[in-house]
Amino acid sequence: MGFWDGKTPCWVLRNCPEMMRDTCPSYLEQSEPCWEMPDTACDRILGTEKTCDVCCVYQAYSGLADPAEDHEEASRNCLLIP
Repeated sequence: MGFWDGKTPCWVLRNCPEMMRDTCPSYLEQSEPCWEMPDTACDRILGTEKTCDVCCVYQAYSGLADPAEDHEEASRNCLLIP
């Protein structure tokens, strides 16, 4: 089973274009969360250099979020990739 089973995956929350998503290790290998994957689309294209602590995906699923928080709200708060 993958990390994203039962969760809204990062590529959906971040509204990744298909071209980015289809080459991203987080999409291709869904066993780990995106913040633990090397060379994600966010790293390569956005140059985020693993600033995951400010990412809505990390905040929603890293265990730092309030367990009562609705993940639908996390998706509304997530920054869309231009």
